[in-house]
Amino acid sequence: VHAGPSGAGQVTKACNQLVIASAVEAVGEAFVLAAKAGVDPAKVREALLGGFAGSNVLEVHGQRMLDGAFEPGFRSALMAKDGRIVLSAADGFGAPIPGFRAVAERLEAMLTAGRGDLDYAALVTLLEDEAGVALHVEPGSSAGSTAIPTAATSSSTTRPGRPRRPPTSATTSRSPSTASPLG
Repeated sequence: VHAGPSGAGQVTKACNQLVIASAVEAVGEAFVLAAKAGVDPAKVREALLGGFAGSNVLEVHGQRMLDGAFEPGFRSALMAKDGRIVLSAADGFGAPIPGFRAVAERLEAMLTAGRGDLDYAALVTLLEDEAGVALHVEPGSSAGSTAIPTAATSSSTTRPGRPRRPPTSATTSRSPSTASPLG
């Protein structure tokens, strides 16, 4: 696709990164909301794939989130750099992008958390930390006792420097009589 004169390709790439990073953050938020509400995020993903929310991001990166598989396809550090390019372009052209500004902050937080070498689907790990849930639990792990390998101990690091928390009974089941913020 020919996007236009010189510079149009750079703007097109910035637009792509804005959409992709925002979608990855949205998928992570949806999964963490589901987990906090006691709904299986894998079932939510399956349902969403059949509707208008269905997308390559939900299919590919959503599965990575559920599997805890953050070997880099595209490192968070590179997406953060692209996020800065998006912000610069938006500022330069006077284009409001309030939603992406929040996502760009999250990408920078990945660097601060030492997760820049993970795939940007690992944005969900920030949400998991904040919510106190884990979408993926290593088989055979016990509550709060399994540490995640760090880059120094494993080349297949999924979440360096933070413990993996298995879902608690509050996040894995909810009786229909439990009060809900949805009413």
